[in-house]
Amino acid sequence: MSVDLKKKTKFAVALFAFVLSSSVVIKKQIEFKIQIIKIHNAFKDYKNDCGTFPTSQQGLEALYEKPKIYPVPKNWKGPYLKNVSRYDPWGRRIFLVN
Repeated sequence: MSVDLKKKTKFAVALFAFVLSSSVVIKKQIEFKIQIIKIHNAFKDYKNDCGTFPTSQQGLEALYEKPKIYPVPKNWKGPYLKNVSRYDPWGRRIFLVN
């Protein structure tokens, strides 16, 4: 194999690896955006039913299970998040931040 052909082959392999890794990153970014939209909508539904957003102590868990921490909402009609992971596509836990 000539040196020129080896360089072209290495370049092609590197380009393929770059495109493949880029598509994985883009896929995760799209998954995360969809996840955030679902969480946003769940918060709106929670507020419509309960009158307020969950407290910091209740956290994101209030969208999955009825809070047991004060103030316990009377009109909770959840779970508001179904089939939505508590982790982002990179494996990091999602938290509420004040």
